[in-house]
Amino acid sequence: MAIDIGGGSDIEISGNVFKGYDVAIRVSDASNVSVTDSEFINVGTALKAKRIRNLVARDNVSSTLFQPRLTKIAYLIRKIIEGRT
Repeated sequence: MAIDIGGGSDIEISGNVFKGYDVAIRVSDASNVSVTDSEFINVGTALKAKRIRNLVARDNVSSTLFQPRLTKIAYLIRKIIEGRT
């Protein structure tokens, strides 16, 4: 499944919608992107992004088990974005 998002100033991506799927999400022209829910990371999701000013990764799950993974994903995505802009 591939999802293209563009033209929005603020975008929130919640993982519950994608549970059990491999999802490729391409985001462009966004001011803020918020990635929530550890399930989003667990299903083999790829987030390809460009021209994003701010990326926030939050874990909606009460357990802190997935927080380090989300933080690392956010860091890697930031590095990718910085390298392309």
